[in-house]
Amino acid sequence: MSKHGKKLIDQALEPVRIGTLFPGSAPIDVAGRIWRFGLAQTQEGPQAVFACACDWRELFIQALISSIGRALGLPVPPCFILIASRETFPEREQEGPFLIFACKSSSHPTMAGFARMMGDAVDILIHSKRETTNRLIVLDEWAFNGARDSAAVLVDTTTGLQLVDHRQSLSATDDPAYQMRNWVFDVACAEMTELDTLRLRREMQASAGKVFDIDLDILADQAAGFGNADEVSGWMDMLDFMAKRRHHLEDLFCQRLGISDKRLALTP
Repeated sequence: MSKHGKKLIDQALEPVRIGTLFPGSAPIDVAGRIWRFGLAQTQEGPQAVFACACDWRELFIQALISSIGRALGLPVPPCFILIASRETFPEREQEGPFLIFACKSSSHPTMAGFARMMGDAVDILIHSKRETTNRLIVLDEWAFNGARDSAAVLVDTTTGLQLVDHRQSLSATDDPAYQMRNWVFDVACAEMTELDTLRLRREMQASAGKVFDIDLDILADQAAGFGNADEVSGWMDMLDFMAKRRHHLEDLFCQRLGISDKRLALTP
């Protein structure tokens, strides 16, 4: 809760939805990585989804950061952890059922044709609402995602960008150059005047303040249903990292914005 007693997040953090992928989905090659566009049976009924197979760590990262992105008010569609098989996701050569990540997509049959990499959608990002860009900067700083440009996005002619891929988050790299990277911030700053930078500072402060109103315990409560003991422990470690890192965002943004003598006062 903020110091004024009013929640700043756009919506409460949602539990991750679960479901089952139906046979008959269509493969989509996004820079050599296969996603599938098809239907899934979910708790809310049949849903059109954009799905990818990944290991357990990436699965958890995708679900965690998607849920947080939605709570921050970003154009991130609802996400799912789905049960799949070689029949429904043949690119994953594994016997027996396995879990995949998916996000809700438009039911329009040509939606899959709009899949591309964020690095190819820079113009769309630059001309998006400034609020969206700033919130994405906050999400990627919080989630330690320096490589948003290599992520998949959906580009819809009516809704604009739909952020569906967050797998580069929570990187384990020790590379100092990557650790200081925030691709969205760098792209946004390249197009800014001095006045824009001042506005960014104010907007970043307002957006970043929202992270303290997000209750990560909602996702912690789901952990037991998504894996074995080691995988659940990994899920909890990620949540713990996110809980601790939000207290460092003030220093990180002061460094990025060149603020040496005045704090951003992000902590409620």
